[in-house]
Amino acid sequence: MMDNRISTVSLRDLFNFDAKTVPLVVPSSFLLEFSARELPVLAPHEQMVLALLARTVAPRTILEFGTGQGFSSYIWAENTPDDTRIVTLDLNPVSRGQYTATILRGDDAVGRVFRDSEKAEKVQQVLVRPGEPAPDALISLQGSVDLIFIDGDHSYDGVAHDTEMAFEFAHANTVFLWHDFYRFPSYIAEGPGRRGVFPFLNELTDRSSLNLYHIAGTYLVAGCNNWPARPQGEVLKPGADGDGDARRKILRLADF
Repeated sequence: MMDNRISTVSLRDLFNFDAKTVPLVVPSSFLLEFSARELPVLAPHEQMVLALLARTVAPRTILEFGTGQGFSSYIWAENTPDDTRIVTLDLNPVSRGQYTATILRGDDAVGRVFRDSEKAEKVQQVLVRPGEPAPDALISLQGSVDLIFIDGDHSYDGVAHDTEMAFEFAHANTVFLWHDFYRFPSYIAEGPGRRGVFPFLNELTDRSSLNLYHIAGTYLVAGCNNWPARPQGEVLKPGADGDGDARRKILRLADF
């Protein structure tokens, strides 16, 4: 099974910003709805990381692959400037499978959470069908998106498709984020249909100009051509024997 080649860094080292106190807004409903047994999801610490990234990057445009219940869309809406435009993509109901149904946890429609935000008008939801032409809402974003979050189809082919599509909307300084970067044998199977974030990103780091870093304490990987800071980081090898409990995992706050 593939070894990890992506360095782990702290968020403060990646952005090299002053440790000043800024308000971060995250949806409290998460703490009331989810149990530890339902992880991995976008956990509270990861939500705070997204909120701080939104405050730090201050993107004018965000593109999100995978709306789900809308927790991350809520975070983008609440922690970005008032004129930020947020486009969030998910599957048209006719194209949804069991995985989407599981993510929605009984909801009838995607995006329930972000609609509770007082800034929900900043979010434009787009429902797509695989194989169909890109809708106008996407075409207008080409080459102009400041922050792209990829958290949709987690199969190898799915994350590859979404990432390659995302490149069409990026510019030289776009910040990319991927969720669910980890490698446990019980999660990632070899062969067709395997969970693919971990292997795909490790391959991408070898063939792309993006500089990829895993953010310590999360299952998030961030990529950019031109980071404000370029920390060295440490390449951890989840699954390796003899390195201690922490090094057997991609570090996440909940693992300690």
